[in-house]
Amino acid sequence: MKKLFSLILTVLLTMSTLLSFSFNAFANTQDKADSISLGQTLNETVDSSSSKTKYSWLKFDCLSSNYYDFTVFSSALPPSDVFLTVYDEANNVINSNVNSDNQYSFVSATYFVSSKTYYFRVECLKGNYSFSASLNIHNHNYTNVFAKAVADDDKESRLNGYSKFVCTLCGDEYVSKNIYAPSTVKLSASKFTFSPYGIYPSVAVYDSVGNLISPSEYTVTYDDNFKTGKAWVYVDFVGSNYKGELTSSFIIIPSKPTPTSLKSKKSKQITYYWNKDINASGYEIQYSTSSSFSKSKTKSCIISKNSTKSKTFSSLQKKKKYYVRMRSYKTIDGKRQFTSWSKKLSVKTK
Repeated sequence: MKKLFSLILTVLLTMSTLLSFSFNAFANTQDKADSISLGQTLNETVDSSSSKTKYSWLKFDCLSSNYYDFTVFSSALPPSDVFLTVYDEANNVINSNVNSDNQYSFVSATYFVSSKTYYFRVECLKGNYSFSASLNIHNHNYTNVFAKAVADDDKESRLNGYSKFVCTLCGDEYVSKNIYAPSTVKLSASKFTFSPYGIYPSVAVYDSVGNLISPSEYTVTYDDNFKTGKAWVYVDFVGSNYKGELTSSFIIIPSKPTPTSLKSKKSKQITYYWNKDINASGYEIQYSTSSSFSKSKTKSCIISKNSTKSKTFSSLQKKKKYYVRMRSYKTIDGKRQFTSWSKKLSVKTK
C-alpha cells in the first residue's frame, strides 16, 4: 500500500513539474501574450539566455482609431540592443524600433485601427532585461517642413513643392499647401518685327495645373533681342515658393522691305529696285499681270543675298502692264521666316 501511494505521489509530482514547465515555456509566446490596456503599465522580463523566454509579447485590443505610444522603460540600462516589433492581427510588421543607444527608455508611436488587435514583441539580444511597458494616446509634436517647387526646362526634372507639418515623434504629416512646379512661359507673341531698340515681349508664367504665378516670384532677362533671328527669354525663380529656371524663345524678322522703283528700259523686260536690308537673309519677289497677284498669272523668285538691290525680269509680254511686290525673309532654324508684302509697283513693258 505504501509502495502504491509512493508511486501515485511520484506521478503527481512529475505531472506537476511538466505542467509548470509548459506554462513557463509558452508564457511569452504570441498566443500567450499579456494584454495591455490604454493607460496601463505592465512589468515584463526578457531572458535571452533561455530560448523559452527569448521574447516578451503583449497585445492590445484597440477600441478607437488613433496614434498610440508604446513605451519601454527600465531602471537599469539594457545589457545589449533592445528590439521592439509591432504586428497587426494578420502578423504583418507595421512598426519597429531599436534601443541601439541603450537608453533607459524608448517609444514607438503607431497608428492603430478601431476593433483590431495588435501585438508588441520585445527582444533583448543578450542577458536578462526587466522593463515596464505602458500604452498611451500619442501627442503629436508637429514641425513645419517646407520645400520650394523646382522649375526646369526638362519636364522630368521638375518637382512640386509643399508646406507640410510633420510629427517629429511618429512621422505623421499633413500638407497645408501644395506648390506646383512652374511649367509654361507664355509670351505676348512668338514673332516680332525688328527694332533697333530691342524687343521685350511681356511674360506670363503658369504652374503645372494652370495657375498664374505672381511676377514677384521671378525675374526676366532677354538675350539676342537686338537683332533678327531667334531671341531668348530666361525666367529665373528667386521668390519664396520656387527655384530653378525656365526658358522660352521668340523670333525677330526683318522690317518690311522698301521698293524704290520699277522700270522698263528694254522691250519685254522690267527692272525692280529696292533698298537692301542687312538684317534680312534674302528676299522673295513676285511679278504678275494681275493686280491681285492671282496664282495663275503670278511668278516668283528668291534672292538669297541680302546685298542685292535690283532684279531684272525678261521675256515678258510686250506692251503689258506688270505688277511687282517683294518681302524679306530671315532663315531661322533652317526655315524661312517672311515679312509681310511690300506695296506693289506697276509698269508697262516696252
